[in-house]
Amino acid sequence: MVIIRLLLINLFIFYSLAAKAGQVTDSEWNILDDLIVTYSVGQQSLTVRVDCTLFNSSDQAIAGGYSFSEGGVARVRLTPPKKYVGKPNLTIRCQP
Repeated sequence: MVIIRLLLINLFIFYSLAAKAGQVTDSEWNILDDLIVTYSVGQQSLTVRVDCTLFNSSDQAIAGGYSFSEGGVARVRLTPPKKYVGKPNLTIRCQP
């Protein structure tokens, strides 16, 4: 009986702490020519470090940054070279 309880507790903990993949929910340029990326972590109760990278049209990394989530959302500031500011063909990839 004790073994069954321990197994159930372990299964509960394992499935309740499983991290869910988040997503980029918004991006905007600020007045300082930084790209501010909003990333939804998916779990509001956890503080997670989120790393984001900005890629050009040739899939080369041109900027990176990180932030910690608060309330399930992280806002990451990326500062690309001036020639990429405002360009539409940039790709953002983030991971917790």
